[in-house]
Amino acid sequence: MRRIAIVNQKGGAGKTTTAVHLAVSLAKLRKRVLLIDLDGQGNATTYLGLQKGGDALLELLLGKRSFEDAVKPTAFGVDVLAGGPQLEGLDVVLYMAKGSTGPLLLKKQLDAAKSRWDFALIDCPPNLGTATASALVAAAEVLIPVQAEAMAAEGLARLCENIEEVRGVNTALRVVGVLPCMTTARDSLSLEVEAALRENFGDLVFSQSIKRATKIAQSYTARKPMHAFDPKNPILKAYDSVARELVKRGVAAA
Repeated sequence: MRRIAIVNQKGGAGKTTTAVHLAVSLAKLRKRVLLIDLDGQGNATTYLGLQKGGDALLELLLGKRSFEDAVKPTAFGVDVLAGGPQLEGLDVVLYMAKGSTGPLLLKKQLDAAKSRWDFALIDCPPNLGTATASALVAAAEVLIPVQAEAMAAEGLARLCENIEEVRGVNTALRVVGVLPCMTTARDSLSLEVEAALRENFGDLVFSQSIKRATKIAQSYTARKPMHAFDPKNPILKAYDSVARELVKRGVAAA
């Protein structure tokens, strides 16, 4: 199983949109995909047509529930560990339950289920708290969506420094790719930011960027990924391309 944490400490960077659409694009490639929604907002869960929760994920981490009981299938070929408001207290729950070993709980559960899925995508909260630390300890790879806006490169550099610190605990962790998101061909700043990302981070940046799509908000409201909401939208070709490149960038399964 390839374990990929999708991380950006800044909200509105396209993180959840990327997690959802990459999950469905990978499923289209006949990959078995688990999406773990670690965000207390539960937006990835909602996007895939499920009710927000979080209780099942918490109980799984604490060893009180099995994967069979916790995971929910979707109509889009992706299995989901639902997120929701219950996860807002995840930092406290993990600390009180297991002390300093709390961030290891997700890794332990994924270790036990590593033959069940080909990919586990972890949609992290927009911060670097215990939930995100748990994802970085459990993952072998990090995918970083970056909104094409001013200061993007500086924020990305800081995030990479934080990831390097986590490598003290998880030496296998590496950045598998940087994905420019919400780019706009008519916006010179957007183009300049994307060019700067490619210059500064080289081959880490995916070949395909994700253009801004006005129908994303509508598809979220409809609780359908763009694959079902607007199958001919150009953004899907972009996400399908990124999914194929992600497969090619793969590391040996843990």
